[in-house]
Amino acid sequence: MIDTSLIDAGPGLAKRANEVLAGRTAQPEHSTQSRPLLAQGWPWAALLGLGMLVAGAVVLWVGLTSVLLFYDEAFLGISRDALATVNPRLLGFMRHDRITLAGTMLSIGILYLSLAWNGLRRGWSWARDALLGSAIVGFATLFAFLGFHYVDPLHVTLSVCLFPLFVLGVVLPPRRRLHYSSDLDNDAGWRLGMTGQLYFLGLAVGLIGAGLTIMVVGATRVFVFADLDFLRSSPAALAAANAHLLPLIAHDRAGFGGALASDGLAVLLITLWGFRRGERWVWWTLLLAGFVGLASGIYAHVAVGYLEFGHLLPVFFSAVVFGIGLAFSAPFLLRGERATTEPIRVAQLSA
Repeated sequence: MIDTSLIDAGPGLAKRANEVLAGRTAQPEHSTQSRPLLAQGWPWAALLGLGMLVAGAVVLWVGLTSVLLFYDEAFLGISRDALATVNPRLLGFMRHDRITLAGTMLSIGILYLSLAWNGLRRGWSWARDALLGSAIVGFATLFAFLGFHYVDPLHVTLSVCLFPLFVLGVVLPPRRRLHYSSDLDNDAGWRLGMTGQLYFLGLAVGLIGAGLTIMVVGATRVFVFADLDFLRSSPAALAAANAHLLPLIAHDRAGFGGALASDGLAVLLITLWGFRRGERWVWWTLLLAGFVGLASGIYAHVAVGYLEFGHLLPVFFSAVVFGIGLAFSAPFLLRGERATTEPIRVAQLSA
């Protein structure tokens, strides 16, 4: 009986049981004077999310326009126009790298901003932990330059500006509160929601694995076979044309890989800890963040003509999994009871 019940009622059985028990035994809280806004963690975490959105917009603008910044040209020792003489497809390849990076940064900004407003502001410690885990991975990718020996001034400036916001966001959390729930129904909506959660977990694991792989390859080999087919060149030929070219491209590739891993980790933790009946913000957050990331990736490849089937297959497969996850989880997340942090109301109901 126990084995069958665990299989039928899982996953998340212990979490659901604890939240129902907490709701039944919660005592009314005495009103206390709230701390000043800037002494709480969520406003700083929200600023971190906004900062990522601004940074992503800047990188997107660069990718759509000049592609190279003035210090990139100074590092290469040649102008943007002269780069076409090295390889006519090189500028398009770098454009595709920077647009996909921008989309990933925008996706991360959406996730962080939503975690701050809907999670940290309501006192949920899991939202802080999700932000902490994802951001640590993101900031740590700054040290990927050790593999290719190129320090991007914009990357360093953004990291220096955003890191204090991250620290304040996780060091100054609000008073922790538990989730309170009376959701004991394993109905059709719950079963669909768990199926959708499984798809999102698979998507998140795939993003993390792809991001780490891209980061390692970018910091070492720089290119995969499809990249070289698109460029119709080899690393040796590019290095012979300009000794600084590979480190510059490696920076973009490793930076994108690290950002993708950070994005995937945020999706993973939100999916693991945030799936509760009626939590509409989780569904909308995943929708917006996923759409921005996938749309930018597809557009970047189409815009430059990088349409190799094997290279785009993971993107389209991710889009299919993403759509299925949204469809299955919608009845569970968009309708039904919403978990609350108000123990007074729950205590009165249980009494």
